[in-house]
Amino acid sequence: RDIIERQLQVFVELLEAGETVVLEPEGTVSRDGRFGRPRRALHHLLNTPARIAPVLPVALSYDSMRPGRPRVLIRVGEPRMDLRGRSRRETDAMAGRAILQQWAVNASHLAARHFGERGLDLSGSAPRALERYLGETATRCEAEGIPVDPLLLDPARREERVQQCVAFWRRRADRGGAEELLRYFRNELDSIASVHPGPHRDGCRREDGCGGPCRLRARPPVPRRFRSAPASPPPRRCRTDVPP
Repeated sequence: RDIIERQLQVFVELLEAGETVVLEPEGTVSRDGRFGRPRRALHHLLNTPARIAPVLPVALSYDSMRPGRPRVLIRVGEPRMDLRGRSRRETDAMAGRAILQQWAVNASHLAARHFGERGLDLSGSAPRALERYLGETATRCEAEGIPVDPLLLDPARREERVQQCVAFWRRRADRGGAEELLRYFRNELDSIASVHPGPHRDGCRREDGCGGPCRLRARPPVPRRFRSAPASPPPRRCRTDVPP
């Protein structure tokens, strides 16, 4: 703990001198794809220095369902000057939301959602169905204002990306761990969708989904015991009280 306190003091001095400090707010790599709560260093560095420093939210989106090295998308948001002087809970929530709003949807996210709904099928027309899903969903994400990998909006590059995804899973066919990896990217996608409610989130009833935020965040099936039963007709009233 003493080492951490000394490190924080060094960062405070750097900020007061007008230097730039790069901080990873979660302090670790997510194990399940969900965005974790920022550590206390963020709140400390916002409120301790005498000089008010702007905060630039930076989001890194890893597209790793491909042979070789993962593709990394980096987006930087607008400077934030409104995080100082707030409670830690409020600071953490605002900073987390600012980062998630810059997080770009990529092919791995959408492929994980697609395979989660249809199964990890790579035969026949499955790659074509995946390409169509990626193209339609990316287009609707762009229309909804959700950051999306520009590669998915280019038909030629999208087709190439689908082939890379298929090759990736064929190589991993015997390794196991497929469901864990798919769940990781679905959790990332749910985190992104959580800050982009969209106009259809609560009331969308389209059978094929809207392709935007509703489609990104799939609803779990409702257990049978919680499904509303069809309304039964009202019982017939007794007519014995009707005067002759």
